[in-house]
Amino acid sequence: MQMVSRRDHPDKVSGTLLDVGPALNALTAPGLTLALSSMSSRHAVKATVSSALPAGAKFQLEMGYGATTASTSPQSWRPVEVNTTANRVFVLGQIPSHTMVFGRVKAIKPTRIDSAYSAVQTIETASIAGPSAATFASVTAGSAILKWTYGSSRYPAEVMVDASTAATLGSSNRVDSLPAGSTRYKLLGLNSNDSHKAGVRHADPYGGFSTTRTVIFTTTTGYTPSPAMRGLVVIRGG
Repeated sequence: MQMVSRRDHPDKVSGTLLDVGPALNALTAPGLTLALSSMSSRHAVKATVSSALPAGAKFQLEMGYGATTASTSPQSWRPVEVNTTANRVFVLGQIPSHTMVFGRVKAIKPTRIDSAYSAVQTIETASIAGPSAATFASVTAGSAILKWTYGSSRYPAEVMVDASTAATLGSSNRVDSLPAGSTRYKLLGLNSNDSHKAGVRHADPYGGFSTTRTVIFTTTTGYTPSPAMRGLVVIRGG
């Protein structure tokens, strides 16, 4: 019993009591395991809630993921499942590749104190194989052709370029996104007589990326003018 309000009268004291039942102890948290989904190890994680729940209780499963594998906590927690059956398997999909996924679970029951959350479980989704063998060809004062071998034929390729060879190429350097299976791209509008850093990577539809393959090249000093035309006579009115 717990008194939630008190009223003093000239001849007595009255109040409101809350009866939360005979068991006031917090519930015990169930266990949780995470595994990569066999359907897509790059984009889906399987969560299994283990151990028995107290009679009449439910589990509340929450999951989230961080932007990089260096994350120590998810960007945000979101409830993904509430159920009464232990050993239930839930699959969270549409996750970026090469991303740390977090999971936690607690027991809940009306008129009872929720359990503490279970220990946070983590697992990293699989990476996309990045492009390889990047080279350049047909370099002029303002253009070059970037060639590579794709790491995966399932994902589009993103091409990046920067006039600084010390640049860390990323989304701000992206110049184009190409269909899956692409292996070359012509870079235009480059500075003449200047070193450039170009790169290519694969991108998945959920915001994940493969490793980036980069190459450095230098454009030529200027354009070669066309030779003057000789032996050509223009007759007006002809």
